[in-house]
Amino acid sequence: MNKKTKVIAIVNQKGGVGKTTTTGNLGYALAKQGKDVLLIDFDSQASLSSYLNVDPNYSTHEDYFCIYELLQKGLADPDYITEEVDRMTWEELFEKCICRPTYKTRESKIVDGVRKGVDVDAEFGFDLLPSALELSDYDLYLSTHMGQYGGFKLKAIIDKILEWHEYDYVLIDCSPYLGVLTINAIVAATAGVVIPTNLDLMSTWGVKALIEQIVNVQELVLNVSKGREAHMGVIGIVLNLYRGDR
Repeated sequence: MNKKTKVIAIVNQKGGVGKTTTTGNLGYALAKQGKDVLLIDFDSQASLSSYLNVDPNYSTHEDYFCIYELLQKGLADPDYITEEVDRMTWEELFEKCICRPTYKTRESKIVDGVRKGVDVDAEFGFDLLPSALELSDYDLYLSTHMGQYGGFKLKAIIDKILEWHEYDYVLIDCSPYLGVLTINAIVAATAGVVIPTNLDLMSTWGVKALIEQIVNVQELVLNVSKGREAHMGVIGIVLNLYRGDR
């Protein structure tokens, strides 16, 4: 992996604490600063993809793929990979998976001599590797076939993406549970993990357990790499839904 690229996971096993919103807004802010940013939706609920106007029901489309196909390619299991994905190169897959999400905005234009408000497409300014509901199949596959070493598959795919295109930042939006997908994201996030949380009791209870899991991942990365790689751990905790007037 290029040392210049910062790979960060946005993680919390509690749902509804702002992981997706934090990922999208952080990506947008970095892009506005001129950074080259890739967002990865690594949640089978595909909330980030929907949030950025990319249809998570990708099986109804023939013009693009998602992270699910890259994971198939990475496993290369004849019982798991489809024939179409198997015959494509990594570069062809990247071109078909990574998109440039847009949103509708209104601009004032002259139409037939009259100034009118016209809806136009505008880019957020970053790339997106979308998800799909089928990603849950991958979670089940890794849980039953590969054990803890399956946690390095996303990292290997991000390494390949960075050989194809050198991003400044890669931000990973994670599932709301501490399963194999989330472990994959934490392992891949060599620059560290951001933990969004609300301040209610139920939201904060899980933060301690999550930090302990991140420490376990740090030890796993050191052991598997025989000390050649280190994981930066927790970058910080983002407090959402905070009101200072209370």
